[in-house]
Amino acid sequence: MSAEPAPQAPTPGTRARALSTALDLFSRDGYDGVSMRQVAEELGVTKAALYHHFTSKEEIARELVGSYLDAVEEIVTWAEQTRPDLDELLARWADLVRAQGLQIGKFINANQRLMRELGLVSGEGPRRAVDRIAATVVGPEARPELRLQVRMALLAMHMAAIASEGLPLEPDVVFRIARDVAASIVRNAQS
Repeated sequence: MSAEPAPQAPTPGTRARALSTALDLFSRDGYDGVSMRQVAEELGVTKAALYHHFTSKEEIARELVGSYLDAVEEIVTWAEQTRPDLDELLARWADLVRAQGLQIGKFINANQRLMRELGLVSGEGPRRAVDRIAATVVGPEARPELRLQVRMALLAMHMAAIASEGLPLEPDVVFRIARDVAASIVRNAQS
């Protein structure tokens, strides 16, 4: 009687690496064009090991988008509690976009049907968060033109991934340009 090999313990960080790998594949090949097998192969684990962390592609998508929406909500809460100035707000939003917003933005935009089916983006998603942040920073009594400019500054960074599609630009360059555009909008808003 031979002993069964002990199950291999998951590698630390496998779940986070799986999310990153899946997002890369979804961004490159489209959500519908990627299977759990492909994610596992790209990650360098067995399909069974991947299923140890995620039961489906849908679960991966929910976690990817959900963690981004949670990060957006954290900024909204921070803005409501601290009432930052525009430059501070722009810096914090830029950090979010830089950390995870570019690829997630592409993914959300390219998979609107999936987002609706999974109930991931509703009226309280990133767009509504932008509205709440702008109102917090400039106040609800601010003239509508100013509120619009602040919203546009935030969205300029958020939409950079979509706007840069098909252009031979590195993410760092896209981010720098988006930050410059947003800063310009904010300067105009303060004039």
